[in-house]
Amino acid sequence: MGQVIYAQGIARKFWTVGGAIALGISVWAMHFVAMLAYQLPIPISYNFEIVLPSMVVAIAFAGLGCSSSVAYR
Repeated sequence: MGQVIYAQGIARKFWTVGGAIALGISVWAMHFVAMLAYQLPIPISYNFEIVLPSMVVAIAFAGLGCSSSVAYR
């Protein structure tokens, strides 16, 4: 978030959104890979209609965190 401090106007919004997307996908991918590695005694399958919205939720909450941290600077 270092560039956001120095950016102004529309560039600040782009840096915030870009940071939120990068952070959200990173957190989501880490948790998704961990769930793939988790071994259970029952068969598990993943539904694309549920997996994709979970990524959107991760990006949205990362955006909330990024925008709130930028607002106080």
